[in-house]
Amino acid sequence: MELDVSGWRYPVYCRSVAIAPSACSRPPVLIILLVPCDIGMRGIYPSNSTLAPVGLPRIRQAFQNMATLAEMAGADLNACVRLVVYTTDMYRYRPMCNDVQIELWGADANKHPPRTIIEVDRLNEDDILEVEGTFYVPRAGLCG
Repeated sequence: MELDVSGWRYPVYCRSVAIAPSACSRPPVLIILLVPCDIGMRGIYPSNSTLAPVGLPRIRQAFQNMATLAEMAGADLNACVRLVVYTTDMYRYRPMCNDVQIELWGADANKHPPRTIIEVDRLNEDDILEVEGTFYVPRAGLCG
């Protein structure tokens, strides 16, 4: 499956998983939004394909891009079950990432999805951060 956003095509990888018994005979679907690192959930403005300014604006844009793709797949931020963040400077960008998560999920850290943050030597085009989100999305229309 692919999503089209402003002319960019984003692959969405899906697999069926059994989460819990239900009246529906088919299992729900776990949507894993994995976007190629050169396009994906980076701080790129969809309107003109340029990177947002370094720092908080770019990190915020990366998370907003992830949220937009999730919405297009039929999920919202509350359906996020896992985040993986890759950054080139943990000391500098982790606090900004924390701030953006508070903006999106609220101040109660218990309502945030589990997150792994990994410092890497380098990202594509010397970017500062990439976000990968996994979202739970039940299949629509199968039970009724």
